[in-house]
This record gives sequence, C-alpha cells and structure tokens, in this order.
Amino acid sequence: MSEGQVDITADQACDWLVRSALPLFCDLAGLEEDAAWFRALPPYAGHTPSGRVKGWQGAGRRIQSVESQISRAFRDLVHREAAAGRPLNLHDLPEIYPDARKAVRGVAVFARKAMLPSGVGWDAYRVFSAISRFAAYAGHAYGVEDAHEDLEETWVNAWRAIADRGRLNAFGIEAEVSDAR
Repeated sequence: MSEGQVDITADQACDWLVRSALPLFCDLAGLEEDAAWFRALPPYAGHTPSGRVKGWQGAGRRIQSVESQISRAFRDLVHREAAAGRPLNLHDLPEIYPDARKAVRGVAVFARKAMLPSGVGWDAYRVFSAISRFAAYAGHAYGVEDAHEDLEETWVNAWRAIADRGRLNAFGIEAEVSDAR
C-alpha cells in the first residue's frame, strides 16, 4: 500500500457491493422494499462449503428479481418511445461523474470476482449497471431535468459507501483493493 491509499479487503468490497451500492441503485429505481432488504442483510462472512454466501439466503433470487424488473421496465421504455416516434439513441448518454463511476466499477468488479463461486456478486454488479443505464435513459426520454443529478448523486453516494466500508476519506484518497482478508 502506497502513501495516500487505503486497502479495501475482499470482505469489505463484497459487503459494500450488496449491502451498500446495490440498495442505493434500488432506491434510484424506486425499489425501496428491495433496497431495505439488502441493507438488512448481515455483514458479508464468506461462503458455506457448498459455495453459497453465509447468512444471505435468498439474496441470489432477490437480486435476479430486481434485475428482471429493471430489464422489463427498460424494454417497455424503449418500445414506448419507439412507438411514439421518439426512438432512444442507446449510444448517446451524458457521462455521469466519470471519476466516481470509475472508482465504483473498479471495486465492484473486484467484489464480484471475490464472491465466487457464488453468483451473487456478478448479479449485483449487473443490476446496478442496468439500473444506472435505465435511470439515465428514462430521464432523457421523459425530459426529467433532475434525472442526471439523481444518477450522479447515486454514483457519488456509492463511492462514499466504498469509502465508508474501507474507512477512507472520500475526498482525496484513492482506494486500492487488496486480497487481504
């Protein structure tokens, strides 16, 4: 670890992904009940001998349900806008707080890999990526002026959640993810 950097352990990253970042993005999508459920999970404690996450029974099914809801809402949005003669340009969206997005994705990628053999980490990563895309397109489609700000705030808050989990100062300290447990 070099000066100005603090290690985030695999356990902290895994815990952050499902109990902090995922709920923030569920809140953004209006899935408050799901967000509360993920926040109420006990801290990440590794795997059982069968490869499931200890103490997180039902998390995989819940995450897949959230992903299904978001995918359905996104498909409906795309079809509705196309039918109204306003097809969405799926390749043209403003960049949302690029520094926070980069930091969040870096730790999320590490967390999803660290949670293997469980698929919970991969699914959680897909969900918050899908929700952020959906929120950006929905804001664009409906002309919601604060949608960009809401999405940017969610990314920044996700970064702060990483900082909290790693006991970092969110301003001016880079997170370096380590394999230490």
